[in-house]
Amino acid sequence: MTRDERIPTALNIFEEAEAELYNIYNDWFGNCIGGGVIDHEPESKKIKVFGYSEGLGRADHELAISILKKKYTDYKMTWSNESY
Repeated sequence: MTRDERIPTALNIFEEAEAELYNIYNDWFGNCIGGGVIDHEPESKKIKVFGYSEGLGRADHELAISILKKKYTDYKMTWSNESY
């Protein structure tokens, strides 16, 4: 999941999505594994994944890139464990 401007933190995003999914699938269970930043530059076809969530720690950015590559096949993608 990714954050947008209307939801302040990774944990808030997860909690909102969890509630919605539970309403659809009563046996749904999820686990938030961390956070970070996805910097998407569509004009130059670049994506960078980095950073962490203060409350949840760092997500697996390499895994995030592998998922993003399935959708954005012609993009240059990088990841790092740098903070903000």
